[in-house]
Amino acid sequence: MLGRRFRHLRNGDPPEKVAPKVSKALYGGVRKALKQFREHGVTLAELLNARDSRPRLRRLVRQIEGQQYAQIFESTAPTGDHSGSRERPKPMMPPAHDHRNKE
Repeated sequence: MLGRRFRHLRNGDPPEKVAPKVSKALYGGVRKALKQFREHGVTLAELLNARDSRPRLRRLVRQIEGQQYAQIFESTAPTGDHSGSRERPKPMMPPAHDHRNKE
């Protein structure tokens, strides 16, 4: 259930009223997660550098004790070990197509 902070979403308030509140909560959550990472001796740079290596990334997530943002980061990392490569996962949504007449 959404907390008191998100009553505007439940009420169907206009985006102009909802967006700043959601943005503030999202950034607050990310700041808190980064602080928790540091408390466990892991930096964001280490997570970013490990994103191409599942074993290294998994080790860091365990070190952070499975913090939720770290788990999300791990779940969206490329599959397999692409050490040193910059291969990225395919986008989840297909690219938009231009449906204008191309004559």
